[in-house]
Amino acid sequence: MILRSITKHVKDQNWFAVFIDFLIVVVGVFIGIQVANWNSDITEQARGESIKTRLVAEFIEIEYELARHVDAVSDFINIGEQLSEDILAGQIEWDTKEFADRLSSLRWRPPSGGSNTIAELISQGDMDILHSPSLVEKLLRFDTLANRHTSNNLALRSL
Repeated sequence: MILRSITKHVKDQNWFAVFIDFLIVVVGVFIGIQVANWNSDITEQARGESIKTRLVAEFIEIEYELARHVDAVSDFINIGEQLSEDILAGQIEWDTKEFADRLSSLRWRPPSGGSNTIAELISQGDMDILHSPSLVEKLLRFDTLANRHTSNNLALRSL
């Protein structure tokens, strides 16, 4: 329809009408692009909020797991100290089943790793979706520390 209108105006050499038709097309394209950009921004903001919600849920779980790990490490230390004291006091012999049972209870259990959401954001290169350089910096620092602790715990476990 717009092509027919433009063709008619060109044949009639009505340049003002051609200009108006052209302006209508340009404005329509511009509005279409703006709507697409707005929609993209809204989608990105919703995804950013969804990721922040996932991060909060993950960090609540990480905090819970770390508290459990601190308790397990405390038990590990107490059992180890008690076993050492019993050996030094001569209350337990090295070659007994009781010693083997108590020693086997000293299994090192490393804490769980870092955040799956952070790993996903890093691998996809989407950290900028959070729109907070401070938050991104802190999440990257946490991820680095979590990976370092996981590596160190795996090294301890292999000893």
